Amino acid sequence: MRRLPISADSGVKRSVIFPKNIQIFNVPEFQRQVSQLFDPLNINIEFRVTRQNRLEMRWSFPQEAIQYNHSKCSR
Repeated sequence: MRRLPISADSGVKRSVIFPKNIQIFNVPEFQRQVSQLFDPLNINIEFRVTRQNRLEMRWSFPQEAIQYNHSKCSR
């Protein structure tokens, strides 16, 4: 997963690019099902096709859902 910039308004964003050998035959239906799955958690899911013709799934987490424990990170 690669990190996208963090902004104060939108919280944290993450991105997953599916391998080329993964085939999703009905992308709109898959997108609808995944979005419905994460809606109760207030996580926004977006899909796009990259220049390399691969499917990318972007997750947008609201800022209030993110908790950091910096003491564990510094060890």
